[in-house]
Amino acid sequence: MKRPDYRTLQALDAVIRERGLLERAAQKLCITQSAVSQRIKQLENMFGQPLLVRTVPPRPTEQGQKLLALLRQVELLEEEWLGDEQTGSTPLLLSLAVNADSLATWLLPALAPVLADSPIRLNLQVEDETRTQERLRRGEVVGAVSIQHQALPSCLVDKLGALDYLFVSSKPFAEKYFPNGVTRSALAPD
Repeated sequence: MKRPDYRTLQALDAVIRERGLLERAAQKLCITQSAVSQRIKQLENMFGQPLLVRTVPPRPTEQGQKLLALLRQVELLEEEWLGDEQTGSTPLLLSLAVNADSLATWLLPALAPVLADSPIRLNLQVEDETRTQERLRRGEVVGAVSIQHQALPSCLVDKLGALDYLFVSSKPFAEKYFPNGVTRSALAPD
């Protein structure tokens, strides 16, 4: 198994995060644009395949996504370890993909007790619940609220519950469109 140099992974990550702008990626890493390009080329040579789809903006290939997910896991472990060693240091940043309904209703109250007692900052990425797991698969987040029941490799799935929706309207609207109540024929008229 090939073990990547994490500096090369950071270059790949910076190019993706900076939407292909090598100058900004280089500034973020405090290296030259040429060094960013060389690190990505070195990583691609190591794995014998492209790790970036060179579009505007670029996106990682499947192998690139796996490597970025590895980088995120290593960064989390480092932050956790440093947090244990240096209490009161930089808070742990967790990126989570969540759907808007969960964010608007139950998520923040559920997380509040944990966040109050821990040096954790959240980066919440709002996405449709059918696509949150895709962000997890690409390594953009470390957790997701999803409708998917199948766990991704090296992930766990826990059922959180169900969210009930109520059909609500004004009385004039209901009287006009649903005079006999909400029925199949009223919802799908001929």
